[in-house]
Amino acid sequence: MKFRNFLNSRKPAWLVTAIGFLTALAAFFFLPGEIPTHWNSFGVADGYGSRLFIFLMPVLMLLVMVLTGRKNIRYALTHSKAFLTDMQFNWYTSGVCILFYIMELTIIARTFSEV
Repeated sequence: MKFRNFLNSRKPAWLVTAIGFLTALAAFFFLPGEIPTHWNSFGVADGYGSRLFIFLMPVLMLLVMVLTGRKNIRYALTHSKAFLTDMQFNWYTSGVCILFYIMELTIIARTFSEV
């Protein structure tokens, strides 16, 4: 029951955000000065940026967590036309953070596969 309560809270999203920051920090020292940031439809990198770009995804996760934690934003999102329960809202927030984390891991993996 405690594990279910954990999954239905905002804690998993905060955990993914923290892991995202730790992953970016650990990878930062091993990344080259320029990393791919965009790929075309053939999977070839056609956009590059500084290795500081790796912190963009964790910052976006943190922004999502801070904004969705605000009472007025949370109320607007849970009481719109598509009514969300608190549990559904927490799962939605966790899903967005997991998506950003997958994007971060993809950038890291593709950077090392091209070096």
